Amino acid sequence: MSKRISRSFFLVPEALFIGYSRKHAVFCSMVYDAFAKAGTRIYPVNPNYGKDGAVEVFPRLEDVPAKPEFAYVVTPSAVSATLVEGLAAF
Repeated sequence: MSKRISRSFFLVPEALFIGYSRKHAVFCSMVYDAFAKAGTRIYPVNPNYGKDGAVEVFPRLEDVPAKPEFAYVVTPSAVSATLVEGLAAF
């Protein structure tokens, strides 16, 4: 079984990247770069973050200037259930 993600996964015009984090900087950068290389406009979201160099990280979903139909979520399971409800309302 392959452990690689298909390139087609990243072929969306816009995406929320919820849980973008310094704590997992290498992983987050790889995911962000994969979306960017595919031409995706990425909106990182993390309430405890701020700006990361050239990457603007939005504190809340409500602060994102677009409403992408795709969300990549990397959060602790305790947060994920509430977050999915918030995404449904977004």
